Amino acid sequence: MNGCSTRFIAQLESALTANIRLHSVDSFVQTYKVNHPEEVVPYTKTIYRYIKEGLLAIKPIDLPKMVSIRKRSKKVMKTNKKTLGKSIEERPEYINDRSEFGHWEIDLILGKKTKGEAVMLTLVERQTRYALGVKLEDKQSQTINRAVTHLISQYPIASITADNGSEFSLLSTLEAVDVYFAHPYSSHERGTNENFNGLLREYVPKGTKTTTPKKVAAIEHWINHYPKRLFNYKLPVEMLKLANFNLKFGTFLLKLHNTGNFLMKVFLFWVLHRTTIIIKGKSTL
Repeated sequence: MNGCSTRFIAQLESALTANIRLHSVDSFVQTYKVNHPEEVVPYTKTIYRYIKEGLLAIKPIDLPKMVSIRKRSKKVMKTNKKTLGKSIEERPEYINDRSEFGHWEIDLILGKKTKGEAVMLTLVERQTRYALGVKLEDKQSQTINRAVTHLISQYPIASITADNGSEFSLLSTLEAVDVYFAHPYSSHERGTNENFNGLLREYVPKGTKTTTPKKVAAIEHWINHYPKRLFNYKLPVEMLKLANFNLKFGTFLLKLHNTGNFLMKVFLFWVLHRTTIIIKGKSTL
């Protein structure tokens, strides 16, 4: 570690061994470089090598993803489970390629998996990776529909993609949104939510009791303020604000166009050629 900034090492160790991590190794390295361009900062891969060699106070166990990476074995799964509604195969390409804002993936997080225990409902917006978390008293389909109906009134939710669990069996009855169901035993088809759940498990490990509504709100805040390399280390909450602005701005332009006023249409033409506001995630997760 010759020549490496000692201040960087101290702050890195403090940030990544905290009870609640606000950074990954990579996001901390990149953010620190921007804020301290005059200091010598190692590459992300170098930091991981230091950790493996025991040169830092950070241990692999402090980074759950580092110790959980393993080769996935191919399994032959049953495929005779009935789809609950519209198949993911019917999902439009503008949802698949994340070019349109307002399309979410839904899942349930179970604690100790005991009967009657509370659960956490999670939704993640595919384009911005913004996440919502709601504690529910049970995982009955009626309970989930009530919660989702409330969220639809609070957030721009145009579609939802769910797995084939019975707890989501009533989602297709919702009239306000399009609902698509992944193939049975195909969690990779909801990669955005699966990736989010991996991050969530740092806060709520498997086998632990589902947390309180206050802590659920804290978890939601933490994850939405977690820098994403995909967005050049911007935060999901920042991406959501930008997407909401784009949505409102687009609605405003549409209203201008529909006025039929020639001058308004000239103004609209000028705006469309001078303004480019695009957010599009390229990751598959």
